[in-house]
Amino acid sequence: MYHEVYSGDVGNGLRAAAARRLAERCEAIDSVATWRDLIEGTAYIVDEFTTTEGAFLILRNRTGAARALSQRDVEILERVLLGVDQKVVGIERNLAPSTVAACLRQAYGKIGLTCKPSRVSLFMVTLVHAAKGRGRIESGRACECEYEGATFRVLSMTMPERVFARVLSPAEEAVVRMRVLGRTHAEIAARRKTSLRTVANQVAAAFQRLGVSSRSDLMELLILPDGLPPTPTRAPTRAPHVPR
Repeated sequence: MYHEVYSGDVGNGLRAAAARRLAERCEAIDSVATWRDLIEGTAYIVDEFTTTEGAFLILRNRTGAARALSQRDVEILERVLLGVDQKVVGIERNLAPSTVAACLRQAYGKIGLTCKPSRVSLFMVTLVHAAKGRGRIESGRACECEYEGATFRVLSMTMPERVFARVLSPAEEAVVRMRVLGRTHAEIAARRKTSLRTVANQVAAAFQRLGVSSRSDLMELLILPDGLPPTPTRAPTRAPHVPR
């Protein structure tokens, strides 16, 4: 998902070392400093992964010249990661959609992201929200990790999707978790061995119960859990018919 050569056995080794180091020693995440380092180009993302323990982000300090983002690219990137639609960002700045997309691609590349905007991780969105005072990183932990002669910065957070269980059916919860990860309806259908129509219906029903209309709304809801429905709105089980 991210650029760098840490893949296969090397990538797995780095991930294992990062998880071990976090278990040994960690501190709170400084989201403001981390985001500043990314947009100023003094650090970049080399890997991101999720386990049963939570989500992990691995950064490395840049050894050469910093690759700072332009002010325009920073503003566009932050607006999109804060949940504003790309078309709206274009209208706000009087830019063509293609220009906004090009700015995003350039900004993503400089900070180490190679994913499409539609697949940006919940961790990245949470990090920007926290850096801009729009939320916090739940149970966030950070540490430095030495691996094969290089120093990495490791961040982790617990995944907040557990809140879905009190609102959604098991099937709806499963498909919404995959939507959080950026999976398309077709990918979800293939993974769950079901039809596109079934997945579309499950996502639509789940979104209605959660009061959201898009993946960005869904991620905002997870970052700001007070926005969840205060009481369960899961579809009630039909009562058995009792003859009169």
